[in-house]
Amino acid sequence: MEEEKKQRETVGKIASDLMVKDGGLVSPIELEREAQKNYYDELLAAVARGKQIYEGDFYIHVATKMEHLMKNVTRNYFIVRSTCPTPFFDQSVFKYLHKEEQLLYIWTIPDRGVCHYLRDNAMEVAPEERQLLQFVLEFYDGTLLNVTRQLNGETNPLDIAIVKVEDPDTLIKT
Repeated sequence: MEEEKKQRETVGKIASDLMVKDGGLVSPIELEREAQKNYYDELLAAVARGKQIYEGDFYIHVATKMEHLMKNVTRNYFIVRSTCPTPFFDQSVFKYLHKEEQLLYIWTIPDRGVCHYLRDNAMEVAPEERQLLQFVLEFYDGTLLNVTRQLNGETNPLDIAIVKVEDPDTLIKT
């Protein structure tokens, strides 16, 4: 184990070596491959953590963050939670159905720049990116927020009953 630690390079060293090797430029495809290497394993680890914490269904919020000091390094944070998170940039959401022992993919919202690009160039989006485009459009039009509210059993603020006040002056205290 000690020998394994010595052989493993740190993320900082790998990122630094890549920047030097490529003159500061790193291929987006190479970045994506590196970021996704352990994604599935970490997702399964999050499911295992969630099973220990929750008796019923739960959500896994995958937040993707770019390191401030190493611009060619992104990290995925797998957050287990009881409620569906509010849709936001750099996020993927999964739901684990306890009884069925099934993991459902709910959505992915890429970073702000990619969202703007997809929204503004919707007619030119490649067929393999159509699902991502659909998530982005549903994020912007509020559909994903409504899905979140429904999954969390929240009441839409517009559905709340309005109470009629007979004498409005009784509400004003002077």
